Amino acid sequence: MNPALRVASWFLVAAAVSPAQAPAGYRTVRDEYSGLKYFAPADYLEIPLPPTEMVLRGQYRRKTVPDEIATGSRESMIKRNPAYAEGLLPRVVVFAFTKKTDAKRGYAGEATPEVPLGEVSNLRELQEQRSQVDNFDEFLKEKLTQYVATPVSGKGGHYELSQQNAKKVAIGYLILNEEGNEVSGVYGVTVEEAFERIRRTVTVMAGSLKPLDAADAATLQRAIDQIYTTSKLRGIEARKRARATLARGWKAADTPNYIIVHRSPDEGLINKIARDIEAMREVYEKLFPPARPVEAVSVVRVCRNRGEFMAYGGPPTAGGYWSAGNEELVFYDYEQSKKDSASVKAQGARGSDKDSLLVLYHEALHQYLYYAVGEISPHDWFNEGHGDYFSGAYIPGQSTKVVEIRPSRWRVDIAKKQMSGPKPTIGLEQLLRAERNEYYNPAKIRDFYAAGWSLVYFLRTSPKVKAHPEWSKLIDRYFDTLKGTYAEGLKKEGDAPSLEAKMRLQQAARTAALEALMSGLELPPLEAEWQAFIRTVKSN
Repeated sequence: MNPALRVASWFLVAAAVSPAQAPAGYRTVRDEYSGLKYFAPADYLEIPLPPTEMVLRGQYRRKTVPDEIATGSRESMIKRNPAYAEGLLPRVVVFAFTKKTDAKRGYAGEATPEVPLGEVSNLRELQEQRSQVDNFDEFLKEKLTQYVATPVSGKGGHYELSQQNAKKVAIGYLILNEEGNEVSGVYGVTVEEAFERIRRTVTVMAGSLKPLDAADAATLQRAIDQIYTTSKLRGIEARKRARATLARGWKAADTPNYIIVHRSPDEGLINKIARDIEAMREVYEKLFPPARPVEAVSVVRVCRNRGEFMAYGGPPTAGGYWSAGNEELVFYDYEQSKKDSASVKAQGARGSDKDSLLVLYHEALHQYLYYAVGEISPHDWFNEGHGDYFSGAYIPGQSTKVVEIRPSRWRVDIAKKQMSGPKPTIGLEQLLRAERNEYYNPAKIRDFYAAGWSLVYFLRTSPKVKAHPEWSKLIDRYFDTLKGTYAEGLKKEGDAPSLEAKMRLQQAARTAALEALMSGLELPPLEAEWQAFIRTVKSN
């Protein structure tokens, strides 16, 4: 169970006497994972929190814009621009933490020191520690970076929130409860016209906030346990944790190697995702044999639409992503995004199940490599290039096998254009040696992604590459060196290497892999053949 679950030790001071039944317009939340019980407004949608978030315990966004906001010039803007309307939706957040006074985490009232990489073993542990706060001042600094909290006169623990670097207008409200070192509370933010509404909502929620009693916790745990009573799946405890953190309205589906959590209404899409990701896993394992058996159960999160994807923390320029720290593959239902009016503007032209599956095939490769090689990312031409290579996988209907790998719909036209001049837009050596800051440069990222895909597609499918005694070995030489060098380094570090040590070993392995690839390789003829081959590839 998550260390945040401290049911037995919690005693929270309520702002008001909590009734047994939720008042009109509210529902009772019983959250086993956080160990909390409280009232949440029924007209708010629960937004999931990342699994490494240790302080925020629940976040909710109103489903519709309140009447007092949708007036005047805003009313027409809301009708014309759904994305603008999304930005006006009021939000409330439940939080809880324990004030720390130990030497490792600092002393209450002092700034928390940066977590040393030598004291954590992996990215997940690092993100969990970075997510924690030691005191209320640090909470305001780390979790409410956009706001200034002003105490309300005569009301201990009550604060009005206003925006940083703006006129001091109350647009939010926070109520803090403390008992000894245990701290909890609720805050909400909106716009000026709806301040009173958000203040009332926060007051009701904070007044109801209390620890989940043991009986409720046991009931919730039994419901999850029953799902796996006769299951022969591996990683049962990891699957239970994933289900325990499901936000309201979310569902979960198990496959042999994955658990898919989602809020998509399209069960057909979810079923295909479940089949296809296992089909892709079979291909990944064949082409990239793991350094050791992969025991981890991988989490795949499918948001309902792009709006939810962004609210969860999705990068604004991404269609999906693999988070090594949170150990989640995150993307969204593209077709549903076009149906949900609040996401049409942000989604743009792409909006079909094919796009959802394309992202799945790409990101699942990153997820697999993380576990197969050992918490290490290859050079981006290899990593992103292979992600885009697999995005062209074709798995017909209800088949459980990959039939073929086709050119990437998102990259092929750009790649062909790159090869139309006397030399490739991005040369072979530049591509092979590019580090992340160059590959992800906003001015060049589109070209680097297309070049990475085209190089991998060329090396994987060109008849001339397959017949060449050296070119045909390049991908395996790079991968085997990366995997082997990293594994040997870990052995020398002992049973529990730190993240700092792993990062040093990762860089050494990447350097060794690139040197092995480049050793004795004549780039000009390979580059010329790469260019000639991509010119012949047909667009989808």
